[in-house]
Amino acid sequence: MAQAVDDKFVKTRNIENITEKIFHWQQAMVLCSTDHDYFTTINNNLGISYSHHFEHTGKLEDIEQAIFHHQKAVECTSSGHADLPSWLDNLGILYSQHFEHTGKVEDIEQAIFHHQKAVECTPSGHAHLPRWLGNLGTSYLCHFEHTGKVEDIEQAIFHQQKAAECTPSGHADIPTWLGNLGTSYFHCFEHTGKVDDIEQAIFHHQKAVECTPSGHADLPSRLGNLGYLYSRCFAHTGRLEDIEQAIFRNQKAVECTPSGHADIPTWLGNLGNSYFRRFKHTGKLEDIEQAIFHQQKAVECTPSGHADLPSRLSNLGNSYLHRFEYTGKVEDIEQAIFHQQKAVECTPSGHADLPSRLGNLGYLYSRCFAHTGRLEDIEQAIFHNQKAVECTPSGHADIPTWLGNL
Repeated sequence: MAQAVDDKFVKTRNIENITEKIFHWQQAMVLCSTDHDYFTTINNNLGISYSHHFEHTGKLEDIEQAIFHHQKAVECTSSGHADLPSWLDNLGILYSQHFEHTGKVEDIEQAIFHHQKAVECTPSGHAHLPRWLGNLGTSYLCHFEHTGKVEDIEQAIFHQQKAAECTPSGHADIPTWLGNLGTSYFHCFEHTGKVDDIEQAIFHHQKAVECTPSGHADLPSRLGNLGYLYSRCFAHTGRLEDIEQAIFRNQKAVECTPSGHADIPTWLGNLGNSYFRRFKHTGKLEDIEQAIFHQQKAVECTPSGHADLPSRLSNLGNSYLHRFEYTGKVEDIEQAIFHQQKAVECTPSGHADLPSRLGNLGYLYSRCFAHTGRLEDIEQAIFHNQKAVECTPSGHADIPTWLGNL
C-alpha cells in the first residue's frame, strides 16, 4: 500500500500523499520484525518520505525523523551491501540540510563523516562515485564557511577535483562538478587573496560554461557566475581585459535568460555594475550611461518588497552621482538623490545597511547644495546625516564618518 501511495506522490507531488505514505510505512514497520531483511528497506523509505515532507513543510522535526530512519537503515545494512553507499550519502545530505537550519557545526561534521563513508564503500569506477565525491567536497566547503579553516577548503577542492576527474567526458554532471570546484577556488581566493586562486575559479567556471548546452536552464547562472568572477578578478588585478570579460559574460547571461525570469534583475544589475567598474577605469561617458541603463532595468524588473531592491536603487543612485561628476548636470544629482531616497525608504528599520544609505543620501544633498546653493539641500543633508548617526551603534567604526559629514 505504501509503495502504491509513493508512486502516486511521484506523479502528483501532493503533501497529502506524503503524509499517507508515512502512515503506511509506519504501519509496515509495526508488522515487521527488526531482524527481517525488509526492516532496512522500510526505514530507508520512511526516511525518504520524511525528507519529502520536510521539503513541503520546512519543519525541523521532519528532517530529524528522516535522519533517524536513514540512520537505522544504515545500521541494519551489512558492510559490502550494494545500497550502503547511497544510503550513507543520503544521510550525509540530510545532515547538511539540518545544518542549514541549525547552524550547528556537529551537523556538517556528521555530513562529512557519512559522505566520506559513502566514498570509502564505493568501488573505483562506480557510476555514482563522482556524486559521492562532489557531495563530500560541498560539505567540506560548508564546514570551511563556518570555521574558516584553510584545510577545509583544501579538502573541498581535492574532492571536487576528484569528482570532475572521475566523471566521463560529456556526462551531464560535469558542468556541476566544474562549477562547484570553481566556487571552492573562489572561496579559497577570498581567504588567501592569491590571484592564482581566482584564476583557477575562472578556469573551472569557464569549463562549466563550455560543457553546458545552449538553451540549458543552468547556462545563464553559469555565465552570470563567470561574469562575477571576472569582476572580482578585475578588482584585484586592475586588468582591463578582466572587466571586459565580465561585461561580455554578464551580457550573455541576460541574453540567455527568458523575459520575466526571476534572475533577470540579478544579471542586469551585475552587467550595470561591470559597466560602472569599467567607467571608473576608463572615464568614458558611454560606460556610465550603459551602467545607468542596465541598473535602471534591474530596478524596474525587481518586485516591490524584494530584499535586493534597496541595493539596486543605491547602485543606480551612485551611477547617477558619477555621471553628475562627469557632466555637472543638476538633473543627474537629483536623480542620484531620488534613487538613494528610494533605497532608504525600502530599507527596514534596524537593517545593517540603513546608516550607510542615510549617510550616502546626506552626502548627495551636500553635493547638490554645493552646486545649487539651495538652503533646503543643506538642511536635508544635515537631517539625513543626523539620522545616520542615530542609527549607528555606539562604538561602530563608521560613527566618525557620519559625525564628520554632519
